[in-house]
Amino acid sequence: MHWEHARSKDLIEWEHMGVALAPSAFYDYDNAGGCFSGTSIVENDMLYVFYTGTVFRNGKTIQTQNMVYSSDGIKFTKYSLEMDYEGGSTENFRDPKVWKENGTYYMLVGTSLNKRKCSFI
Repeated sequence: MHWEHARSKDLIEWEHMGVALAPSAFYDYDNAGGCFSGTSIVENDMLYVFYTGTVFRNGKTIQTQNMVYSSDGIKFTKYSLEMDYEGGSTENFRDPKVWKENGTYYMLVGTSLNKRKCSFI
């Protein structure tokens, strides 16, 4: 799975920019995996995109939260965010939503904890 992107000055006419995010790292490069859902924010003229990297290893789904950043919206640099929590599962760890509130950044992630569905901030 890839992310494509487009830009617009008026939200009516769009210029397609092609693939912005493609599987290329150990945490997202897999024939049945890739760069899954996420969100983006802009801070100090930098674009930050947070997404779920998904791979399948030894019959198991492994999902990680990752980030790419760009100063021009065309060339992106990848960065893996490692998170570990007791009782957590790498099989259901996805869909990051990032926002800034009162000067603090937050990330909400859908996951399971001790085999029960939950959200994790």
